[in-house]
Amino acid sequence: MPKRNGGRRRKRRTHVPVDTGADENDATPRSLVFRRGRVSHAVRLLVHDLRSMLRPHTAVQLRERPQAELRDYVAVSSHLGASHFVILSEGELGLANLRLARAPRGPTATFRVREFSLVADVQRVQRRPVPLDAALLRYPPLMILSGFDSSGKHVQMIATLLQTLFPGIDVRRTDPDRQVRRAVFVDWDTAEDGENVLHVRHYAIRKRPVGLSRAVRRMVQRAGKRHGVLPLGQLEDVSQVLDAETMAGVITSESEAEPPADCQVDRWDATPADESIVRHGETAPPRSRSTPAKERQAIRLVELGPRLTLQLVKVEAGMCRGEVLYHASAHRNRPEGESSGKRAATGERYRAPKVPRRVTWQEEVRVADSPALDSSGDERSPAESDA
Repeated sequence: MPKRNGGRRRKRRTHVPVDTGADENDATPRSLVFRRGRVSHAVRLLVHDLRSMLRPHTAVQLRERPQAELRDYVAVSSHLGASHFVILSEGELGLANLRLARAPRGPTATFRVREFSLVADVQRVQRRPVPLDAALLRYPPLMILSGFDSSGKHVQMIATLLQTLFPGIDVRRTDPDRQVRRAVFVDWDTAEDGENVLHVRHYAIRKRPVGLSRAVRRMVQRAGKRHGVLPLGQLEDVSQVLDAETMAGVITSESEAEPPADCQVDRWDATPADESIVRHGETAPPRSRSTPAKERQAIRLVELGPRLTLQLVKVEAGMCRGEVLYHASAHRNRPEGESSGKRAATGERYRAPKVPRRVTWQEEVRVADSPALDSSGDERSPAESDA
């Protein structure tokens, strides 16, 4: 117990430094997912699901204050080591917006959320959903981009933002069985109306041995609550475990049926020479095809959620401000032969042609009831108006 002076407890451990989790030499990208303004309950749940998807390098227990401004988050980003912001807001018409920004100076990509499904919605329609437990979210997912082959500057900028959202993977030092368990797919698509749309999906990677019966596979499976548990009370001999027809009537049920695997891969044995190469960071020589494989695995993807369909609105050079590098409406209404590079060089911004305002019937009645004016602007009498 600490010593007391004058009947009060004296603090003697105030010199202990506070660990903020941020290292100056650590280049691991970290993100902050928060909301701005008043949002609906569904958007609040979407914020929670996005934090789960971006784990483990995100602030899961971040609490937003209603009076907090964007500059407050930018000020604490360096202290927390945050490199990306994912900001969700909701307009007056109930349309949700998502902004992906690079801290602290940008750029920023603004999207309109066309459709989204929460994790609970995805699991509700699945027969055997995969729970989002701590073991599954321990390592970051793989980021897989599709359709980002356009030569547009804004397309490449968005691709860079998405690629740097998760840390890179060193193939020589990554254990695929333990560290590669999730994948995030982002597909760039152009809709029929000419809008640029992003489809975001979050999957779990499940691996199962191939060529084994269901009974043997359950015994060798290292995951699950029923590991190694088989109902063998109906068997007469232990050798019947290897008989597929006999065991089919014992353990097969409707809930055990699974869809076919998406693909199959060979898992190779790691020799002492390979372990030495990985340990010292050298490049491994090509392996001969005659090397025996340890086992053949089937890979299947199970969707975890959330599921997002985003429509690109604009791309800004700064943190939610600055020069507009791309705008959906300006790009659609831009006259032919006019380029954005000339306007950027002269500092002139493109403005869409204004549509004349429609006169309401209240204004028409007001004009009809008002007294007539002569050419000089003086009010004329009714007799003069009739003349």
